Amino acid sequence: MDVLLAIAAGSLGDGGREPLAKIGAYFDAIVDIAEPLQWRFGCLLANLGLELPTHSESLRKAFSTALEALTVPFANAIRDAQASGQARANVAAEDWAMMLLASWHGSLLRAKVERSGDAPRLSRT
Repeated sequence: MDVLLAIAAGSLGDGGREPLAKIGAYFDAIVDIAEPLQWRFGCLLANLGLELPTHSESLRKAFSTALEALTVPFANAIRDAQASGQARANVAAEDWAMMLLASWHGSLLRAKVERSGDAPRLSRT
């Protein structure tokens, strides 16, 4: 999780980028890691998050906290995009961030199964 938060801090927290470019930079950084590994591993948070929370309430809470920690910088970037007119403001930034990350994790699952970066590249656009 620390790696994901470091990538998020470096890309989504980059004050020199436009808000939507920050989001794209995060996805690009993940692609840069996963592609050389031929998409075999997916996202550790998503992989473990699919199974472990059903076995332990404390693990479920830990994964929920981790997802929230990743969602916050996305919501901040989306809020900035909304304020600058780069994104529609009729959807709450937090809701949009949750949907965006859910879609992204789904694309990583598909990439892992297909051993192809097509889905993450498509969801990046």
